[in-house]
Amino acid sequence: MIHTINPAALNRYANAYAKHTCDTFFSQQDSVSGKDIVSFTDIPQVNYLILFKLFTNWKQEAGRLQSPYFDYSQDEVKSALENLMNTLSRFIMVKQDAFEPLVADASSATIELLLSPRNQFVSILKYIDFEPLTIQRLQDHTRYIRINRTVWESLIAQLQSTGVESSDVLSLDKAIAVLEDVLTSEGITLDNPEEYIAQFSAQVPLEVSELEKIEDEKKPEPEKKATTSGSFFDTLGDDLPIGTQEKVVKTLPKIEPKTEPLSVENKSTETKPIENQPIESKPVITPELPPVALNVIHEVKAEEVKVDIEEFAKAANKPLVSVLSVKKKMEETTLNETLNKDMTTLNEKLRKEDSTFIEKAQNQPITSIKDALNLNQKYYFINSLFGGDNIAFAQAIYELEQARDMDTAMKLLQVKYAHSLGWDLQSEEYIAFIDVIERKFIS
Repeated sequence: MIHTINPAALNRYANAYAKHTCDTFFSQQDSVSGKDIVSFTDIPQVNYLILFKLFTNWKQEAGRLQSPYFDYSQDEVKSALENLMNTLSRFIMVKQDAFEPLVADASSATIELLLSPRNQFVSILKYIDFEPLTIQRLQDHTRYIRINRTVWESLIAQLQSTGVESSDVLSLDKAIAVLEDVLTSEGITLDNPEEYIAQFSAQVPLEVSELEKIEDEKKPEPEKKATTSGSFFDTLGDDLPIGTQEKVVKTLPKIEPKTEPLSVENKSTETKPIENQPIESKPVITPELPPVALNVIHEVKAEEVKVDIEEFAKAANKPLVSVLSVKKKMEETTLNETLNKDMTTLNEKLRKEDSTFIEKAQNQPITSIKDALNLNQKYYFINSLFGGDNIAFAQAIYELEQARDMDTAMKLLQVKYAHSLGWDLQSEEYIAFIDVIERKFIS
């Protein structure tokens, strides 16, 4: 028995099998009905898993009937809706383009149920866990299991033996722990996969060895040999990591301009030439403007300028009251500008702190993709990326949890989901989904 399966190889075969069987069936008719699905392939497990997929979609469509204008909780409405859904279930009619992905998923799950039953049963439990997990729901699911059914029935029996009622909500961890006990018990006999592999191969040849997951062996890197034929740059050392190496910066001496400082006693307009300076670079100074020493120049601040308002009013020949009102308006304007500037600076600081907090939260590593998603995020990704199919979403999350690194996870998404579900790799929802997955593999 194979304990680990290559998802990409399994997906390729399942797609090939689905295309072959669908091309054969739909060459004779345009759509498939519920009665046709029961005997669609020679492998009952494939057919029943297709029906389970349709059943799940059927329940999802009924659950989406909500409205702010109509009360769907009334008993009369519930009864009418149940009759409608039951009637629809008797008129299943699916075209090839919608039916082929169902066949591929069911074929993939059937092969995994044969070769790696533990993984497939855990996947089924994770599907059911998206709603309250109870023994009653496990019993309802029994009708869709045809391969290794004794494992499923033993799981239910062992859970009942612990005193759990049919309506009691179970934890997923407990259900998986009981499943592990069942699979390792001596009384369990698994179905022989060879008979079913032969049935698959009758339609599309199936080599079990091609489904085995082979880990790439890491070859030791060859030792670097010192050579003397390299360039000078090859001999440069890099002992210190970037950021810790000392930087040597030569500070040039500051050159002070050779000009005569301005003094009170020196009122002459004559200038002294600067020694050893080329004629082209001599400063041009008019006789009316004596040279000003650079070390005397300083910035004049507004608060240093004081004006006598009364003297200003007399000089301007205006009433003192009007001048004082102008001054008051100027002070109010300055105060408002200061407050607005301080408020803008505070808002920018708060926005920056919020942005930094969000970025830190998004970069925090997680141990489980499923546990990291809240209910709103799950519904968002299910509806935007998986077409409202929570079963496909749960399967994707489970497979991503098993990936050994980010590269493996990305290959799985591209090969199995991105193309078949028509994802826009530039969309916000895809990028948000990848961000969550990356946090799973942060080292």
